[in-house]
Amino acid sequence: MIRIALFGVVIAIVAGATVILALWLTTPTETPSDAVASRFPEGWESAPIVDYKKPLPWLPTMSRMSTAEFIGAVTAIERLRRPLRPPQPANAMFNDAQIASMKARLNLKKEQEPHWQKVEASLREIVWDKSRADRPRLEPNSLERFKEAAAPFVATLNAKQRSEIDALSSVIGLQLDRGAR
Repeated sequence: MIRIALFGVVIAIVAGATVILALWLTTPTETPSDAVASRFPEGWESAPIVDYKKPLPWLPTMSRMSTAEFIGAVTAIERLRRPLRPPQPANAMFNDAQIASMKARLNLKKEQEPHWQKVEASLREIVWDKSRADRPRLEPNSLERFKEAAAPFVATLNAKQRSEIDALSSVIGLQLDRGAR
């Protein structure tokens, strides 16, 4: 009985191998170049190359400008740019984002803007004095400059803005002199 089962398995293997061999022999063999060519239409190698980039619209105008006109245009654009600030020192207490956040929280009025510009400049100059090994402190000179610049600004603040200043100063750990108000 086992012989009959083994004989059936052998016949099935031989029949399967015969079918696979017949399919393999009837399939045309392709070279790699034939495989690539069958995926593309006829004559694709000789088709013209299309330039898909459109020319820049201002390029013909620029090429017709004289040197004096070009220099005038660049000068006009440069006048509109904001002047660059010198980089902040590495030991600065506040960065640009923090100062912008303070300004946004205060909701300044137009008449307060000129005073704020001086305060903003002095905030950028407040630096840490790291000469003490045990604990760094704020440099006293930069704090004095800040107090001088902030005095006219603080005089223009309303009650809500003053409470906002109190909250900001407590967040950064500065104690304000309440007698100065």
